[in-house]
Amino acid sequence: SYFACSAGGATIETLKAYVLRQNTPE
Repeated sequence: SYFACSAGGATIETLKAYVLRQNTPE
């Protein structure tokens, strides 16, 4: 969440990649 705020002009692709990373099992 803070990542999106710090990125500011983050693109949809960037946010998507971030979410996918969060949902990826270790």
